[in-house]
Amino acid sequence: LALPGALPGVADSHRRDSADGSDSAAGRGGVVPGTKDAEKPTTRQVATPTTGKLTVSAPSNARVSFNGQAVADGAWRNDALQPGEYVVGASIPASSGCSWATVEEKVSVRAGTVRNVSLTPRACGNISINLLNVASGARYTVVSTDDKVRLEGPLPLEGGLVVPVGSYRVTAQQPLCAAYMNENVVVAADRPTALTFRVICERD
Repeated sequence: LALPGALPGVADSHRRDSADGSDSAAGRGGVVPGTKDAEKPTTRQVATPTTGKLTVSAPSNARVSFNGQAVADGAWRNDALQPGEYVVGASIPASSGCSWATVEEKVSVRAGTVRNVSLTPRACGNISINLLNVASGARYTVVSTDDKVRLEGPLPLEGGLVVPVGSYRVTAQQPLCAAYMNENVVVAADRPTALTFRVICERD
């Protein structure tokens, strides 16, 4: 029986709404107890590199230097260099006057990068040029087969020419004479290579 003063069907409707949860917090747009909010993506903070790395390779008998200071033999590395420019070098034992026994290179290091440097100092030998019928105006030219070394000057030549080990082309010329040429002159470390020859000249 309906209670006095109540509209028919109203009470029943209220009970059905409560039963099916339409009157719960979820039905009103809230969060249902016991449920989790939608997971939010997390962002990891990656540290910005502040230093760079430098590796230097050289022959095992070479002394490696960094900004003029000896630091190792054969190879060296530094994993925490401040960004900037540096000078690395490598030197090997050699005879006097062998400038090729020491090499240097300026390198630039940037944060977060790795810089690899290969240094190849070279030992030296000696070429002596003896033109037997040398005359005024005679000259020589010595060029390495890789075209990285070139020396030239007047003859006669006192002493010898200090050059890095390797293969060379040697020529000699003087006025009114045929040129001398040797395209396979091999220079070994700390050893003299002697060239003695005559050139054919026109007769007066």
